[in-house]
Amino acid sequence: MTSYLSNFEVIVLDPSCDLLVIDMFIGTSSTLVPNNIPSAALGSTQADHLFLKLELSPSDAYPVPRVLRAGRTYNFDFQFCIPQQTLPRASKHFMTDDPVVQHHLQLPPSLGRKRGPTPSHSAYDDLAPAMLSIYYDIVAELSDDDGLVSGVSANIRVVPLSNMEPPIYAEGNDDYRLKEERTTRTGTLGRKLGVLAMEAEPPEAIPYMELPRRAGTDYTTMVDVMLRFYPVSETAKPPRIGTSKTRIWVSNFYAFSIRTRIPTAHDAMLDSRQGVHVSKVKLPTVNYDDLSWQRVPYVPLCSSQPETTGRGKRHDSIASTFSLGSRRDAASAEPIHSYIARLEIPIVLPDHKVFVPTFHSCLVSRTYTLQFLLEVAGSSSMELRVPVQIYHNPAELPGQDPAG
Repeated sequence: MTSYLSNFEVIVLDPSCDLLVIDMFIGTSSTLVPNNIPSAALGSTQADHLFLKLELSPSDAYPVPRVLRAGRTYNFDFQFCIPQQTLPRASKHFMTDDPVVQHHLQLPPSLGRKRGPTPSHSAYDDLAPAMLSIYYDIVAELSDDDGLVSGVSANIRVVPLSNMEPPIYAEGNDDYRLKEERTTRTGTLGRKLGVLAMEAEPPEAIPYMELPRRAGTDYTTMVDVMLRFYPVSETAKPPRIGTSKTRIWVSNFYAFSIRTRIPTAHDAMLDSRQGVHVSKVKLPTVNYDDLSWQRVPYVPLCSSQPETTGRGKRHDSIASTFSLGSRRDAASAEPIHSYIARLEIPIVLPDHKVFVPTFHSCLVSRTYTLQFLLEVAGSSSMELRVPVQIYHNPAELPGQDPAG
């Protein structure tokens, strides 16, 4: 739980009659899903979810009872505490997966712009589309015996703490590609040299960075990409590796009905109740012209699941590729050696965007994917798409104040 003092703390009132003070802190998510059915009467469907509603902690300056008397002037500030998660009743809906329930109970970060004549967060580009927003408001109302007299609200930006967790793999999620295989040749129509395999594991999570950043705080993570080349003959050498172009895909999922599982792009395409908006941000390019290969004994790389090649064909392992090629004799049906190399690709996020922590709420989710496009001589580019998490824990960052 984190305590905050609002930046518009001093309120001066001079009521002409007795007034009751009501002040709240609320969190709301709002989505607008376009209707793709031509015969539909409405062009889009809007949904609003009030996931947090707290009565603010009484200030020492509040009168007791909390009634403003006529003819008196009052000065007081708003003090409030933001919990780490909501109560279960805020996300009360049928669930089949308990981890999804836990994600929905965590407070989401502020995201997008609040609808209205004065949009909030105008100085921040958090890569959120116009179809969704998550906002937190301090609401103050004054009422008399006849009802509401006046009310005002102020929007604040909230980034709750989150833990470093392994990426979530939703069942049937084709958004990621952790391995790819490609045949290499001497030219477009040249003879076959071998098969190149490219594989990566999800990297460590990236810490959330507030803007503007402090000097020397380019927090990064490193992605290890393993390359293995299987030659068709003793004389075949590994292909030349060029540059690795990296992008981070920022996926915003939104729906107008409560979701019961982690969203995927495939689900969003097939379900008219939800949608997805993806922004692709370029990251620094790395050149591997001087990459060195190590010759090692041949070990088939067998897959537990079929992998998709660049041409859309599927096969069960890299070793199966060699059964398709011609051999000089039965003894040379498999090569006696292979080559391996390791790419270390640094991930440095740009300092002109706000990458909010990864989260999954009832209506809105934000996820991140690293895309790697590797240039390979004698073949088309190879692509990997690797999930990565962004988390918020200032206590783990050097030079940061955990309470700040």
